[in-house]
Amino acid sequence: MIPLLALLIRARWAGLLTIGVLTGVLGALAAVGADFPGHTGDRLAADTIADAPLAERQFRLAADSGDSSNFETQLNRVRDTPGLTVRFGQQFDVMGFVPNDASTLMFREDFCAHLKLTAGRCPVAPGEVAVPADEAKSLQVSVGSVLDVAQALYDDKYNMWYPSPEGSHPFDVVGVYTPIDQGEDYWGWPSPFTTQLDGTVVGPLLTRSDAMQAVPHDSHLITADVLVEPPLLSTMTWQQFLEEILQPKLIEPPSDGLPTLLNRVQDQRRYVAIATPAVVLPVLTLGCLVLFLLVSRQVQRERGELGVQAVRGLPMPLRWALGAGAPLLLALIGLVVGASLAGSPFTTLVGLTALAVTFAITVAVLPIVVARPVDALRQVGPAWAARLRQLPAGEVALVALAVTSLAFVRTTEGLGNFAPALLAAAMVLVVARVLPAVVRAATPRLLRAGRLVLGLAAAQLGRRPAARQLIALSGLAVALLALVASSLATSRVVRDEQIALSVGADRVLSVRAADPGQVIAAVRSVDPEGSFAMPVGRISSETRHPEILALDLGRAAQLDWDRADAVAAQIGPKLTVRPPLSKSVSVTVTATPLDGVVNPRALLLAQVTTADGRRQTVTMGSPTAGRSTLTFTLPAACDAGCRLDAITGVAATGAGWRLSLEQLGPYADISTWRVVGTLEKAGTWKLTGSGLLLPPEVPEALPAIATPGLDVDARRMDLPLSGGSLKLTQVGEAPVLPRVGDTGLLVDLDTLIAATGGAHSLDSMEVWLTASAPASVTSALQAKGVLVVGSVSRTEARTAAARSPAALVLQLFVGATVVAWLLLGAVLLAVARVDRGSPDLGALRLAGLRDRTLRGSSRLAYAIAVLFGVLLGLLGAGLAWALARSVLPITSGETWLGVPAVPPALPVLVPVGVGALALLAVTWLAFARRTH
Repeated sequence: MIPLLALLIRARWAGLLTIGVLTGVLGALAAVGADFPGHTGDRLAADTIADAPLAERQFRLAADSGDSSNFETQLNRVRDTPGLTVRFGQQFDVMGFVPNDASTLMFREDFCAHLKLTAGRCPVAPGEVAVPADEAKSLQVSVGSVLDVAQALYDDKYNMWYPSPEGSHPFDVVGVYTPIDQGEDYWGWPSPFTTQLDGTVVGPLLTRSDAMQAVPHDSHLITADVLVEPPLLSTMTWQQFLEEILQPKLIEPPSDGLPTLLNRVQDQRRYVAIATPAVVLPVLTLGCLVLFLLVSRQVQRERGELGVQAVRGLPMPLRWALGAGAPLLLALIGLVVGASLAGSPFTTLVGLTALAVTFAITVAVLPIVVARPVDALRQVGPAWAARLRQLPAGEVALVALAVTSLAFVRTTEGLGNFAPALLAAAMVLVVARVLPAVVRAATPRLLRAGRLVLGLAAAQLGRRPAARQLIALSGLAVALLALVASSLATSRVVRDEQIALSVGADRVLSVRAADPGQVIAAVRSVDPEGSFAMPVGRISSETRHPEILALDLGRAAQLDWDRADAVAAQIGPKLTVRPPLSKSVSVTVTATPLDGVVNPRALLLAQVTTADGRRQTVTMGSPTAGRSTLTFTLPAACDAGCRLDAITGVAATGAGWRLSLEQLGPYADISTWRVVGTLEKAGTWKLTGSGLLLPPEVPEALPAIATPGLDVDARRMDLPLSGGSLKLTQVGEAPVLPRVGDTGLLVDLDTLIAATGGAHSLDSMEVWLTASAPASVTSALQAKGVLVVGSVSRTEARTAAARSPAALVLQLFVGATVVAWLLLGAVLLAVARVDRGSPDLGALRLAGLRDRTLRGSSRLAYAIAVLFGVLLGLLGAGLAWALARSVLPITSGETWLGVPAVPPALPVLVPVGVGALALLAVTWLAFARRTH
């Protein structure tokens, strides 16, 4: 039997080689699909961990020094755990270094190796200390100085630090240091170092562990910063870390940080593990259908030989070996070789693919092998096989699966993940079953009309089972291509939109300054034309309002946001800019005491902003009964002019003044200035407690653009102010806001500062830069006293997006689609090769039809089959997109605008059109060779 199989392989090597190559490709795809989730998950985990802040890669054990024995026991358990790096430390607040302020006296194991000593040495004995260089310079402390160190206590009533009455201890300054890298993992989180606005690095006083007890104090904090090494982070889920490391060691788990990171890594692994089968299995299934079609066409061509063997009495097992042995042997060899080249053949997916390949070849050979000898000689299949082909059992089962999968689409797991492929396949296969019958009914009419070539093509499409299968395969391949092209194009659109909105500008600098106005003044000085830089403020969400984004809308033209101009128009024009104040200012006040109190205590204060944006409070004076003039001198910082933001009044509660402020140079009459939180004006101001007086041009309610569903006015959102609050009023709506998302408010930065008298503190400040911003802008801002503490850019965001789970799965989707089209091209060539010598075409040649006519009809039949497949594929992909696009690998992160209902047309139609032309070229070339 083996020699006979060898002879069969030798005689039919071309067809069998095609089968071997095809299954080799399937084996390679199966091996890649099996390896992809683990390999890609490891890659994602490594990238995520490398980009994670220290706060997410460590946890801290802390205890009071009074509980040191229990802490030491717990610490020893942690030190014995592989993959955990522990840094022990002790600290408490002391006085004696910075006048009237507290510093931290700290010990941290092995701290000398992480310092750069600018003078002296590291402490080696009790009573020695190393001090931070910047502070030492400003305080004129050097090596040899002696610090009298006492425990620092805080008085909540007076908001001040004071030394403990228990006593102090002298420390010799033996070293002056700067940290080698104040942000390195060694120092833990939060870092003991802070950088002031002027660039000064503030740090702890570092000493030996045994020196801590020298200072009289009640207790101190003992800590252990536990850094989890990347290999441990990448291999464990949070639940595993909790159950295998923390709970056995009786460690209280952290509520955030580390669990956030491990859950994020686990979510990425889960996404890839769920999405990969939905990409690979449809292509493997398509490959098995291609294999079935290829083997069945070849066996149909050889059924006469199998019939002769049956007449001669060859037993059924031997006939099975002759019919299926050679293709099955070559298929399994190709499968193993392909899987070995791409990965490992010993995986579950490769094993399942081998079973599917065996099943496809068996089903293709079965009707011929089991046919009666006389039917095989007559090249007629068994009647049951013909009846079975007429039953739409496969289509009914596929439609049922597709409908069922829709119920699981929202879960993005299980069957729901296969919904796009099932929906597209169901539509293609159902229509492909009906089409040949329609074509077959039209064939006689075409022939009677004398359209010979078209009629013969229609006859081939209507009579041959391979025609329906070819239409179905073409449709499935086109649907796959359309879906991957739609996913690619939409992913690019969604990614660019999300990055544009989430980043806000080409580059965003996180900055710090003494006052928000300082950032505004610095930006306007660096970019006076408003062409490339914009100051931006942010207020965090709280119960009274959601997150607020404050933009300098006078520079809205530089925003890369399609709603920027409309938003600026809705919020309204900029406020009137008042002339700056002179050095000496006077105000005319008429005052009447309330409730008969004689000369109650009160004080008027002017809130001014200097030319460089610094906020100053200037004492105007105390009102006296009757009409008087208060004259006050502005500080030297106002030599270049100061803007008056507000007037603040402070008086004893219940015993204040009835004030009438009239003249204030150079603003003339100020009696119309408005008292915040009341209907009063400066001319009729009842001052009790505290009050805030604002210019009349400042709106009573701050105009805001809101995201949908906030109901700003109905919920009475406001900002707290001295003596009242600032009401927020909605003047427009935007689906999303840059840097904020789909829940928040947008206001004008200048209007916010004016409406709060310059007093409302912004939680963070940013500077948004366009692509044309010069590289020197960072140094220029720092020269103006604005400290740049971080930055993010759209380029960095795009790089990160290219490493996202969805992007990596989409790359696999593209590769799998290329494989599907290569398989389709191969089977088209192979089937056309078999059909060139089919008996019906031979009979027509004997009847006198020219070979050119027959070749033209065959080409036309295949071209029509391809075009039908293209149309069905586009319809199937459209149905899958409409109902199940949410499970396609378009995005794996937050998408503020969602996935578009319609993908971009051109990026989808171009690859489909190119693919269709390639298939048409293949059909043309397949029949270029004459058959005699």
